[in-house]
Amino acid sequence: MMMFNLGDLELRSQLLDVAAGAASFTAEACHLGYDAVALDPLYSLDLYAVVDRAIGGVAEAWENVNAQVSSFQWDGFFTGRESHGLTRLTSAAAFLNHLMEAPERYISHSMPNTNIPSRAFDTVLSSHFLFTHAASLSPEAHVRITLEMVRLARAEVRIYPLVGFYGDATRHLNVVQSELSRRGIEWEVRDSSYKFHPGADSFLRIIAPPE
Repeated sequence: MMMFNLGDLELRSQLLDVAAGAASFTAEACHLGYDAVALDPLYSLDLYAVVDRAIGGVAEAWENVNAQVSSFQWDGFFTGRESHGLTRLTSAAAFLNHLMEAPERYISHSMPNTNIPSRAFDTVLSSHFLFTHAASLSPEAHVRITLEMVRLARAEVRIYPLVGFYGDATRHLNVVQSELSRRGIEWEVRDSSYKFHPGADSFLRIIAPPE
């Protein structure tokens, strides 16, 4: 909610979380009354493999944070390493419970190749996927994935953050913004209320073009 400043979205909004992984956003959004769906190739695996990935993700996050503990902001959402670790564990548990309760809300696709109908969701969200992993995704892949998210949105797309994991800038952002502008697709950078990763204080808001 803080990452994307979702308080301005109406509860009846249909949300799609792209590259959702083993996180609890969809579970918690549904609990709040949103019609939320998660998309990730992870959900094609059997439950035991998903559990293993979820636990592994928590352990990996713990190691990454401990390796660069002074780089992160501890006066915002998280108050310390223990707070971060506990939140990640709680999130993974909420995700696994919801996956078993409502498996229809977890669909397996690898971006940008989906067979989901155009304009299927009001708002499409994606966090810690594009720009965060600039080293493993080319600028062209960033553009293709962004355009696919725009295709799926009736209203808008929101992408957070706009820097790498340790706050490093990436030229991929300029490439994506330039391509959106070339196609006449409106976009803006908005401040985010979520503070943790260095330099990760904004998100890209893209206005879905009319049909």
